[in-house]
Amino acid sequence: SFHDLDNLKRFFEHVHRGSESDQRVLQEIFSDENAARAFQYRIIHSAPSLLHDIHHIAKPDWTPLLQCRLPIHFIHGDQDALNYIEDIDELASRLEQASVHRIKGAGTWLLGKDPTRTFELVTEIIGTSGAAGSSRTAHSNE
Repeated sequence: SFHDLDNLKRFFEHVHRGSESDQRVLQEIFSDENAARAFQYRIIHSAPSLLHDIHHIAKPDWTPLLQCRLPIHFIHGDQDALNYIEDIDELASRLEQASVHRIKGAGTWLLGKDPTRTFELVTEIIGTSGAAGSSRTAHSNE
């Protein structure tokens, strides 16, 4: 049960064992009792979000996005061990209006690597959202 903080920690360490970046984020979260309890609360009380994530990994259906004519931006860590950057690149290649923005060295939790640069990237995307056409150029956080 995730009501036991040690179980929660072991579970997420196991799930994210393939990403050094995510392991560092977990170490930081669980080294602070308040942060660990806040993380535990979010996990326990976000079942619909977790189910959506599992569904996305197990049986993704991106066909509705083919109908979308708005720009689509995938912001993704290149060290994500759950949803590989190569899969995101392949998906974006099938969507005419999609761009992939890589966060170099980040895992599943982008903000754990470089929150300032990640927020700058989001701000940049929002600031250019009114520009005509879409960019197929992948950005990276160096």
